[in-house]
Amino acid sequence: MTIDVTVKIQNLEALIEALIRFTAVLKDKSDETPAEADPEHLFNPEQEAELEPEKPVTLVQVRKVLTAKKNAGKGSECKSLVDKHGGKLSEIDPTLFAELIREAEAL
Repeated sequence: MTIDVTVKIQNLEALIEALIRFTAVLKDKSDETPAEADPEHLFNPEQEAELEPEKPVTLVQVRKVLTAKKNAGKGSECKSLVDKHGGKLSEIDPTLFAELIREAEAL
């Protein structure tokens, strides 16, 4: 029996869950002919969203979140976050934008 499977993995937990489901299907399908085997049910639509890669966060998105927090009276906390990540918003490494937004939203 041959089953071709393509998997987009965003994190290790999703990979482990996919492998567990895949092995269960293989066990169930071991007595079936290739025409009867259907790997389509390995992933449910809810998990498919988890497997899609995250879109990169932009400087504009960071500014929007920080501005909203500043307007809500969290200006000094926002400044501390920016200082923690590089001192000046325009100089922060773009790979840290998502983390910065998560921390700002937690304020």
